[in-house]
Amino acid sequence: MATATPDPPTVEPPAIPVKRPWPFATRIAIVTCLFLSLAIAAPILTQLKFEEDVTNWLPADDPQARLLAWHRQHFPADETILIAWDGSTLGDSRLESLANSLRDTTWANRVITPSDLVSRMTKGRVPVEVARQRLRGLLLGEPQADPDETPAGLIVTFDDVQEDVLRVYFAEVREKAEAVGVPADSLRMGGGPVASAELDRRLGKSRWDPAAPWYRPDQKSPLVLSAIVALVLAVALLRRVRLTVVVLGVTLIATVVGVAVLPATGTAMNMVLTVLSPLLLVLTLSAAIHVANYWRYASTKTHDRAAAAATARNMAFWPCFLAAVTTAIGLASLLTSPLRPVREFGLYSAIGVLIGLAAALLALPALLSLLPMGPTLPPGRDAAGWGTFGRIMARRGTFISVLCVAIGVFACFGLRWFRTETQVISYFPSDARIVADYHFLEHHLAGITPIDVVVTFDTDARRRLPISERLELVRRVEETIRGQPDVSGSLALPDFLPDVSDLGMVARREYGRTRLPRLERAIVDQTDPEVTRFARLAETPFVDESLSTPVGTGDELWQINAQVQVLANVDYASLTDDIRTSAATVIGDVPGTGLLVTGTVPLFLRTQAAVLDSLIVSFGIAFIVIAIVLMIVLRSFWAGLLTMLPNLLPVVVVFGTISWLGQSVDIGMMITASVALGIAVDGTLHLLTWYRDGLAEGRSPADAVAGALSHCGPAMWQTSGIIGFALLMLAFADLLLISRFGWLMAALIFAALLADLIFLPALLCSRVGGLLIAAPSKSTT
Repeated sequence: MATATPDPPTVEPPAIPVKRPWPFATRIAIVTCLFLSLAIAAPILTQLKFEEDVTNWLPADDPQARLLAWHRQHFPADETILIAWDGSTLGDSRLESLANSLRDTTWANRVITPSDLVSRMTKGRVPVEVARQRLRGLLLGEPQADPDETPAGLIVTFDDVQEDVLRVYFAEVREKAEAVGVPADSLRMGGGPVASAELDRRLGKSRWDPAAPWYRPDQKSPLVLSAIVALVLAVALLRRVRLTVVVLGVTLIATVVGVAVLPATGTAMNMVLTVLSPLLLVLTLSAAIHVANYWRYASTKTHDRAAAAATARNMAFWPCFLAAVTTAIGLASLLTSPLRPVREFGLYSAIGVLIGLAAALLALPALLSLLPMGPTLPPGRDAAGWGTFGRIMARRGTFISVLCVAIGVFACFGLRWFRTETQVISYFPSDARIVADYHFLEHHLAGITPIDVVVTFDTDARRRLPISERLELVRRVEETIRGQPDVSGSLALPDFLPDVSDLGMVARREYGRTRLPRLERAIVDQTDPEVTRFARLAETPFVDESLSTPVGTGDELWQINAQVQVLANVDYASLTDDIRTSAATVIGDVPGTGLLVTGTVPLFLRTQAAVLDSLIVSFGIAFIVIAIVLMIVLRSFWAGLLTMLPNLLPVVVVFGTISWLGQSVDIGMMITASVALGIAVDGTLHLLTWYRDGLAEGRSPADAVAGALSHCGPAMWQTSGIIGFALLMLAFADLLLISRFGWLMAALIFAALLADLIFLPALLCSRVGGLLIAAPSKSTT
């Protein structure tokens, strides 16, 4: 006869006293406040607005931001879009027809076609062929045997407006394009406003896509799918529908209230804050599941619902409080970032975490004490299984610890290839229509990203150098910029004037006697808008330590606009340095001249550097704060420091791996490091709390680990499983900013779970385990 397999030995967690509940009126008041906060927050949340402008990310006192603001004060920049279509050429009559139609709109400030610029250049005695050559890489593509077959496009400029207005503008462009015979599917548009509007549209689709079929929830709404997966897994793992509804209900209310703080304080949603709601959902749900598991355990010790809820609250208080506070501090460390969206994320996520903590420790126990939850399932074989797993980790503690450290060291080598990315176009999938449009425009016409170079002449140089020499100096600087392989084209005031060497003797004399003096007067008096767009006198000074020649009031400024491809594998840092170096060789020997490089490209470079600085500083602050908390809890410097290894390992392994794989880190991925550290320490604090209590009862380290895992293991697995798989659903988002955040957070959460379940127990039972945590006396616990 077969012998039944005996159950594994059950390791009971330390005994806990049953606590007295709060008065009934207090619990009713807490629940009333919960639903009242929802009633207040819900209508406020509907006022949430979205805005995004990368140029506003840096603080006003940042050197590159100061330079850009000073530059735009002198050379105001409208919003600009580049328009073309499949088969648009210089001889395509639809080009002028569309331009004339767009000029009739109320919102277009300027509509510029190649013919417009060629006409202006030829009036200045520039030969037609030379004029077209100067527009190559701006509005004209590669020249063809038949000039009329040369690829061509047009530019439209308008004032800065909100994304919803942009959609109206672009819809009108498509309507007018179709009216002149351009099929909608062949129309191509590019530029900052196009990317901004598309980003806003895809963010909306991530929340809810009305056009997607209902049987494709991954397309309908990745955010809703994430919530559905969390609900299904919560029911499956918590095994109680009513308990799951209460836990998720409290979590959702806390999340709504946390996000509603944004519109309540006048803060608009941006690319970074988009991930605020799933993050708050994750962190609040983590604490709520721990409270629910403590309640299930306490319910086996007493039949009084209120007493069980009070006991669960008491058991959960210190681990949840410390985990939430350290996580909030880690998030608040993002306030050190120079980037405004990152600072806002740090502030509002820290506030949201504390709101979630209050909901988990106050509202959830109050509801559990008031609502009938039905019979409670005892821990049973699950607890025994976790205890057995803990003993296995204890027996191989030293080997597993060394192996985990080796994995972390190996992953560190991947961080050599760590790099950041801040360009908006990188947030779209490679098969997105906007990416295809950008490829078309940059392949056939021009680069989308602008870079501006300003050549300066101080008052002494203006008096010493005649206008003709200053003009030719700017022309030579532009030629060096145009010669850079990554620059598609450039435009400056000399392009509208002839090369003196091409003029005859009489024309040259007339040019120097009448045209150039008139040009100089226009620069000084600012009477000709077409001249002032490219050259003018400085109204305010600009001084920066990086400038060898500061700009003073009255200095002459000559602007050169250049276009750089955004999709090509361009090293913008090297390109910017090459432009500075090559231009400096032209003006270096001329006293009183200077050079400024600004625009979108330098701004992206500064933003990328700020992203990396933010990641390092915020993560360092979070690490130090959490380590100090662990040192205080464990009453040992070395114990606190070494127990940070399981919390550090997930971040090192995951970021090292994606760096090995060549994945750049965008601004949404950057914030996950500090968040992951806070999530990892949540499980660490719960496990250490019960481990120390086991030691206080006189158990061996192996039995203490087994007892702690039998108590915390189910909650840690349930929390990580629900949160990790729910966040993984965000990988289906159409916007890579959300998609990458989802799969990276899921990877970090699962890595943190493995570190807490494998590395930490093994470390506690390794050869250094005895040095880490001394058994506290019962009086201290």
